[in-house]
Amino acid sequence: MREIRLKVIEAHKEKAEMKVACLCEEIMDRLGVDEDDIIEIVGKRTASAIVHRLKVKLEPEVREKVVGLTELVRSNADVNIGDEVLVKVPEVKAAAIVKLASLRSKITTDESLASFVKKRLLNYPVCEGEVVYVSLLGQPTAFKVLATRPKGVVKIVDSTQLILLEKTLVEEAYPEALWVILEPLGNVSCTILSELKSIVEKYSSIISKEETLKVLSDELKTKYLGEPIHIRDEVSLELFDKKVHLKVKYVFPKTGCYVTKNTKFIISALYS
Repeated sequence: MREIRLKVIEAHKEKAEMKVACLCEEIMDRLGVDEDDIIEIVGKRTASAIVHRLKVKLEPEVREKVVGLTELVRSNADVNIGDEVLVKVPEVKAAAIVKLASLRSKITTDESLASFVKKRLLNYPVCEGEVVYVSLLGQPTAFKVLATRPKGVVKIVDSTQLILLEKTLVEEAYPEALWVILEPLGNVSCTILSELKSIVEKYSSIISKEETLKVLSDELKTKYLGEPIHIRDEVSLELFDKKVHLKVKYVFPKTGCYVTKNTKFIISALYS
């Protein structure tokens, strides 16, 4: 991956809510990027940004050591002017799912609003934990990115399923499901899970069981984030290009709690 460490300076003060990173031509050439390409800014957190050309007049030895970040990108990356950040060129994938929550309380999150927000963010880069702005009725409105699939920096495209969740979910006002235990439904699902378990055990020296289980848990978490989950609910995921059907056996602390970023999904067949 192409990357470089640069010092943060201010960029586009008048466009504070844009996701912009300004680079000089020399750094753009070194990274192999052009204007409007997507880059990743790693500070205390990770943020995505769109490349603009650095127009501030600086000495050559200074220009090649700085990146101009808007207020929004600095906030998303949790950095200040003068801090050093890692600028990377990520492999940007099309987002299958993006879940956003409005940071304004008086917004009705329905399908028409989700469709409008998606159109506004089409071809826009996002990653989990970021804040993005969309103009609603002439006012910039902040949305927090709660989850994406796949992970990392992704781009919202026509096929992306964009889901809007309530502001209270961000504030953790909903009762939270800490963990959910699932059982396979049907012989096909049992066979697929048994095959996965055998592969992990056979290649335990190179395949991490903990990492494998975490990937499955994160996949289910992204899919059902913001939704209540009940005992006897049926959920699904894909393994080896086949659909695995699962049934909820336990929800802690009680059925009907909501799936949040802290919820852990446990597939019993992979632990027995």
